[in-house]
Amino acid sequence: MAEARPPGRPGERAAGVQSDTYEAEGSHREAMQSDLLAVARWLTESAERRKRLKPIRSAKVLRPGIYYNAGTTMVDRLYAPQRVALGHRMFRITKDPAASAREVWRAVGNPDGGR
Repeated sequence: MAEARPPGRPGERAAGVQSDTYEAEGSHREAMQSDLLAVARWLTESAERRKRLKPIRSAKVLRPGIYYNAGTTMVDRLYAPQRVALGHRMFRITKDPAASAREVWRAVGNPDGGR
């Protein structure tokens, strides 16, 4: 039997209630994505923080790894080679696409993990 939803507008969740996806998946994909969003937010706040990252200037195809896209201000995991447009502003964080959030934070220069 399904649990009753908290009162409110349809489709809205009460504060502190995790999504069905987060609760259903053993991999906690949603939690991993929120960690990458936190890294992106931290990098976006200051250009000084991006100095430790290797800029990818002339690549037409990116190799697998974790990248910061300054154009979209997102951190992306690439598991397969991916073509990119000329003029992109990408920075390689790590060559390992399966790196943990702790490793990603360490690579960008914040071992505390955004705290």
